Amino acid sequence: MTGFKFLIRRIARKFGYEFHRIPSEGNSRVVFPDWKAVFYESPDPAHACFWIPVSYCVDALGYRFVFPVEESPKAALPDGEVVHPYSRTIAAYADGTHQEYVDSPLWDYYAVFRPETSYDIFPEAPGLAEVPGDTHFVPWFIGDLEEQIKKTRSIIRREFRSVKNPQNPVYGPMSFDQGKLEYRRLIDVYQSIAERGFVTSPDPKDDIRGYIIRRNGDFRYLVTVGKHRIAAFAVLHPEGSVPVALRRPVVMDTRDIPSWPLVKRGIWSIAGAHAYVDRLFFGAGVPPL
Repeated sequence: MTGFKFLIRRIARKFGYEFHRIPSEGNSRVVFPDWKAVFYESPDPAHACFWIPVSYCVDALGYRFVFPVEESPKAALPDGEVVHPYSRTIAAYADGTHQEYVDSPLWDYYAVFRPETSYDIFPEAPGLAEVPGDTHFVPWFIGDLEEQIKKTRSIIRREFRSVKNPQNPVYGPMSFDQGKLEYRRLIDVYQSIAERGFVTSPDPKDDIRGYIIRRNGDFRYLVTVGKHRIAAFAVLHPEGSVPVALRRPVVMDTRDIPSWPLVKRGIWSIAGAHAYVDRLFFGAGVPPL
């Protein structure tokens, strides 16, 4: 049976399609009310889920996933927008504005934002000027940069096996085939959540994951895994909450910036790390909460 599934996957990939496992609806997990409850009430915080309002979610570049109710300042984000290109692409599909990859917000985004170095992604960190742009490094990153670059490239090649010379889908440049595949993924996730609701998997490996970023008593949830699902849910239910999990290091507090690994190594400065957190909180048009 495994060989048959593998054959079907290869045939599908040849035509630009990918299969994704849909979690069983019959195996729900306990979802804690918030991230603090995970620490105080869960016997296994590393595999626990908690509810997060999608309005608190941002990505590593500073985009938010929910469209602002009121006009928000368009700060220094890659394409001058405040909302994640995934959310804008799904919204354009949902309202009938753009229902094909070509000329969609995702198409435009890949055409505009093409970083050559990690410094192009994080202008707050001149120390990243010599780091390739297909991998980005937040100031609390733990580990070896070169090893992480190799790991990221390996994951991308594995995830996009049907595409020749795949690139990081977080930004351009993007081949037409890979961009079209990424667009199809977004729409498939959107349609699934629209039809079936948001389903929590019994397998922690399927969790949406990210970090809690704390600043002056407030926080944001920086999504690292599951941005397609967050974007789709945010378009459908902008005032709703989704079950997510934490990844290590789980909570990053600005009071600890001098102790963050890449700050201690001099790759990020203390001032640059503060400026980056400000981008996560306010650069995407998210007002103080």
